[in-house]
Parts: sequence; structure tokens; C-alpha cells
Amino acid sequence: MGGIEHALSRMRKVGLTARFSLVSLLLLSFALLVLGAWLTLRIETAAVTRSTELSGTYIQILMGPHLRKLERQGWQGAEAIAALDAHFHDEAVLDSVPAVKVWLDDGTIVYSSTPQLIGSRFPVDDTLRRAFAGDVQSSISDLDAAENRFERDIADRLMEVYVPIRRERGGEVYAVGEFYLSLAPLEATAQTARLQTWGVVIGLGGLVYLLLFGMVRETSRTMRRQRDKLARYSMRLRTLLRQNRRMHRQVVQAGANAMAINEHYLQRLSADLHDGAGQDLALVLLRLDEIQEQCTSRQRVRGGCGQFLSEDLAAMRVAAQSALQDVRSLSKELRLSAVDTASVVQTVQRAVRDYARKTGRKVSIVQHSDDVDAPQSVKITLYRVAQEALMNGFQHAREAEQEVDISVGDDQVTLKITDTGPGFRVDDAFASGRLGLAGMRDRVQLLGGAFSCVSCERQGTRVTATLPRLLPGGK
Repeated sequence: MGGIEHALSRMRKVGLTARFSLVSLLLLSFALLVLGAWLTLRIETAAVTRSTELSGTYIQILMGPHLRKLERQGWQGAEAIAALDAHFHDEAVLDSVPAVKVWLDDGTIVYSSTPQLIGSRFPVDDTLRRAFAGDVQSSISDLDAAENRFERDIADRLMEVYVPIRRERGGEVYAVGEFYLSLAPLEATAQTARLQTWGVVIGLGGLVYLLLFGMVRETSRTMRRQRDKLARYSMRLRTLLRQNRRMHRQVVQAGANAMAINEHYLQRLSADLHDGAGQDLALVLLRLDEIQEQCTSRQRVRGGCGQFLSEDLAAMRVAAQSALQDVRSLSKELRLSAVDTASVVQTVQRAVRDYARKTGRKVSIVQHSDDVDAPQSVKITLYRVAQEALMNGFQHAREAEQEVDISVGDDQVTLKITDTGPGFRVDDAFASGRLGLAGMRDRVQLLGGAFSCVSCERQGTRVTATLPRLLPGGK
């Protein structure tokens, strides 16, 4: 088994054309050997059959009259025997038919080219019995039988042909002629036919082999060209894939950088609102308080229209105080400084707390894994998505229950916000150009995440955002 496995292993290292050449040569050689042997056997059988048929015809035409005359003379006619001897002792006949016997059905030899055998009686064997039954019999004999003792001096092997001799009327078999044929002419004919057969078989086999070899070699070349082309395409595809991955990382990193820059500007805007407009409104409130106090004191002293002026100043103060609160609230919302040190779950919890503080609604939070940290852009996106999804639910389904589900894995973070509201058509919402859903989707996709919104009428809404936990550059 080890030798076979070693041979197969070496075969796998050889090219397709060489492997086919070796295997096809072995298979074709085996097929040609079988075919050649079969054809040779058929030709030899055909040669023996033809010799048998010619012998039968020969006996019926040549020996028939003499044997019938010999039978009428009680198998003792000297004239008929002399005529047969004259024919079979001819040198031309002896070369191909060295011996002849004529048998009766009781095993008696009534004529033989060897006179000593005439009148001898031998046991009737199966071959002779089938010949008396009307069948021509032939076989190549080693001359071992007792009746063949004189033929052994002629050759080691001869071909025996038993031919039924029939009466002219009725076709009854009354004797069997046995011919001993020399194998030399038969073997010469068979050898010639054998050589011709093997020549044709080998020639056709070689032609078939060359045709198959040419086809396989051309196929192998085509496969090699296709394999080389495929290898080039594969290398190019791998290069493009690496470039695509690199570009994807660059896009994600650029998105994270853009989000960080955006948050930076929002913080600056928050600071500007707080330090600019907020301080100015605070100063206006301070001056309004002073003016209102002066008007109140003068009203007590002088009376008159000071009361109306005091009421106007009071209304202006209320409006300025409301504007200051709005500015401070907006400044606080714009600035997410707390997420810098917060974890993923803490960031989502802060978004839920800020939403509950503004709306007074209670939202349940479900946590499926341990809390971990994530890049700031991921936490900001989680906060903004949770904030926007909860506020949308509040605006369109005030009485619905809301739930926030956060799951943190090794590679990604999944945030789900669901409510039991009336639902809506998601495609229509995206097509309307509203910034809520589109803004959440764009934020998530900018970081290489996946966003989905599923909503059915009277069955509620589920917003799902899946973000990578780690980003290129870690921002």
C-alpha cells in the first residue's frame, strides 16, 4: 500500500498531459492486447472452420463416388481402393493431407491411406459418434490415441477432421471420412492473419493514442492558460479587496474623525452659546431687574405711568429668563463631555435619563452583557440614536411603552429601541425627507455599522443599530 500511495503522490506532481499519456498508454495497451488476442482467436477459429468446410466438400465430391463403389463391393473392392490410394499418395496431396481413414459406425476402418489399418477396429469415441450423427467435427490432435500410431511418424500434431459421408438418396450417413491435415499451411495462414491483425490493431491504437494525446495536450494548454488568467484575476481581485478594505477602514476612520470634529464644533458652539448669548442674556436680566426696581421706587414716589412700565419690564424679564434657560439647555445638549469617561452602557443610560428628565416618561433598560468601553464616536452615535429614537416615539406615541435594549459583544454593540405605538410606514418616512430616521441611519453607516427600522401599523416600532466596538485608529 505504501508503494502505491507513493506512486500516486508522484503522479499528482506530474502535469496533466504526462499523466494522461502514461495512463492512456497503459489502458490502451491493455485494450489492444485484449482486442488483438480476441481477433487472433477469431481468425484462427475461422481458419479451422474453413478448413473443415473445405474438407467436407472435398470428401463429398472426390471420395463420394469411390466410397459408394467400395460399399457396393462390400468394402473389399480393389479397384476403388486403388483409385483412392492413387489420389491420396500423390505428393501434392500428401503435403496437405498426409493421412486419410474411412470409418464405419462400429469403429471399423474400411479404408486408410496406411494399408495396415484397413479392417482394424477401435472403440468409437464421442467425436466419431457426433460425426455419425451428421455434424462435421474438427480438432487439433496430439495423436495419443491408438489408431494414430502410424500418424505419429508423420508429425507431432495434426488437425483431425471428421466428415459425415451421406448416401445420394435420403442423406443417410453410412460412413465417416477422417482427414489428417498438416498444420503448417494452417499455421502459416494464421500467422499471416495474426501479423496483419496485430499491425492493424497497433496502427489504429497508435492513431487513437496520438489523437487523444493531441486533444488532451491542447486541452491542458487551454486549462493552463485559463488557470494563469484566473490566477491573474484572483491576484487582481485580492489586490482590489485589500484596497477596498483599506478604503473601508479609511472611510470609517474618516467618519469617526468627522464625528469627532462635529462634536468638537458642537462643544465650541455650546461654549459660545454659554459664554456669549448666555452671558448677554444674563446681563440683560440683571439690567432689567435694576430698571424694574427703579421704576417701582419711582412709582411709589410719583405715581403715574410707572406701573405700566413696571409690568412691561416684568414681561420682558420673563421672556429673557426663558430665553436664557433655552440657551443653557441647548448648550448642555450640544456638549456631551460626560461620554468621554463613560462606558457603553453608561452612555445609553445617560441618554435615557436625559430623555426622562425632559419628558417625564419612564423607560426600561435591558442589558445583556458586561459593560465595556468603546471609542468616543461609537458612544456618541449610541447616545444620539437613543436620544432621537426615544424622542420620535414620544412625539408620535406619547402613551406607548418604550424599552431600550443594549448588548455588547467582542466585536460589536447592538442597540434596540422599541415602543408599543401605532406604528408607521418606514418607506414613506424615509421618502418624506425627514431628518430623524435618515440622520440615525447615516450616523450608524458612517462608522461601518448597520441600521434598521421595523414598524407595522398598530404593532409598534423597533429601531436597531449595530456598531463595531473597535474602529480603525480607536477614535
